Amino acid sequence: MILENHVSSDIAEAHLLVLERILRISRLISEDQLENGRWQFVSFPASLFARSLLISLSDPDQYYFEKAFWQGHEQHSPYTEKQRTLLRTLELQRCRHHFTGKAQPTRFVHVAWGIIHIAGKILLRAREDKKRSGLKNYVLIGGRMTQEDLRQASIPNPLEALQSPFAADYPEAFKFALKREIYEETGLTADEHYDFKLLRSVAPYREVEGAGANHSFTNYQIKIFQLQLTTEGFFKLIESLSHYQELVWFEQQELINAKTTDGKMAYIDALVSDFSCISDWQEFIGSIPVSYQEETWGDDEIGSLTLPAVYGESLLSGRPGKERTQSISLTGREIEILVFLASLSKNFKTTSDQAAIKVASIGGGWAQICTPSLSQEFGNLANKLSGSTFPIIEAHDECYFRLKINPSLLFISPSLFVLRVDSTKSTLSLERKEFIGSFFRVPSESVELNAGVTFKRAVFTMAKQGEVDTSFIESVQRIARRDINPTCQTLGLRGLVRLESNLLKLAVDTRIFP
Repeated sequence: MILENHVSSDIAEAHLLVLERILRISRLISEDQLENGRWQFVSFPASLFARSLLISLSDPDQYYFEKAFWQGHEQHSPYTEKQRTLLRTLELQRCRHHFTGKAQPTRFVHVAWGIIHIAGKILLRAREDKKRSGLKNYVLIGGRMTQEDLRQASIPNPLEALQSPFAADYPEAFKFALKREIYEETGLTADEHYDFKLLRSVAPYREVEGAGANHSFTNYQIKIFQLQLTTEGFFKLIESLSHYQELVWFEQQELINAKTTDGKMAYIDALVSDFSCISDWQEFIGSIPVSYQEETWGDDEIGSLTLPAVYGESLLSGRPGKERTQSISLTGREIEILVFLASLSKNFKTTSDQAAIKVASIGGGWAQICTPSLSQEFGNLANKLSGSTFPIIEAHDECYFRLKINPSLLFISPSLFVLRVDSTKSTLSLERKEFIGSFFRVPSESVELNAGVTFKRAVFTMAKQGEVDTSFIESVQRIARRDINPTCQTLGLRGLVRLESNLLKLAVDTRIFP
């Protein structure tokens, strides 16, 4: 063909070198024979592959794909999936078989990620490829830099910069990308809803990745920003969480593991790889500043607060053994409201009328009351308590409510609990009974208390005689504080025993079996 077209020897040699390179990178010809100037196929299948390739190159009517194959398609069309599969296979082969292990990337992606950390949880979002099962489908909020971000940062030739590693040198473009992506994904606006600062610049990370068919050996350059929410931003986020289904929370330990307990997996490999060891990664996650610090009420002087569970009971406050009854008259309905808010604050498995109440997934015990009449009742109780020595209900926008006392200082009346003692078992069973309100339900829940011989004997004595011998008081109280009360408090009970007129008694109703 070269002779027929009267091609010069220089051009012919150049063509042969290109063809030889194609055969070499495909591993079709023997390297040893090539040193002797011979093309020898390594096997018969290799020769078939080469002949197919050469015939295709020489035949003007030959194509490998139909005309529409590489044109733009919907994210999850059959064409897109075929493109992705082909690109992934090609790029993985290229990376795995580079002689020095340093294959060059074909794509550059510059990412601005934002971290919102509230109540021990980090906000992530579903990736564009969220329907692709079995993959790491969640990333931090934020996203890729675009040409428009570079234009806003007054960077010349934005397309050229975007497709190179040099866009990483433009910090203002990262800020524009962050603000744009955060608004698109959460509805939060910079300045009005949050401030931000650079938390970490991640070392360049390379991997065969990308959404859909935008999939190749990619060089990622990532900057991490910490977001500090304003009060308006905090409540805007609560609102957004009910509308943006792609947003999810990862507990800090779940983020460290890159997987939630229900199987959601985070694609944060670039960030994890930036740390020399797992302990450094854990330390980083543990040191992330809180994005919104809620006001809490209460101090050591006031101590804890025990809410009534039935009409006629009173609020109790104070340090252990020094609780005082508070002269705040509460109706049965007001007690219901307090117990409901307490159940959210303590993370009980509370269910409520979904049309009337939305419980914020952001945590913190917040509830959005959607029914005007019910919202007014919550507001009236908040106002009533604000004029007392216990202004414990925080309200916002006449529809958001929570108890602002620290959950570790918040308990519910012992009348809601029952202790079951089985003489054949070494443990005691404590149950928080079901609480059914007019607009919510807190199901019953039980825990096992690992009581030793001394404590269990004291429980039998108190259950039968009403009190325990004074010589046992100190040891029983010590065991209760150390081994029993911490477990009781997970259910909302302050303590299993109480000291009354120098007599030690059980705080809850007790039933002995058999």
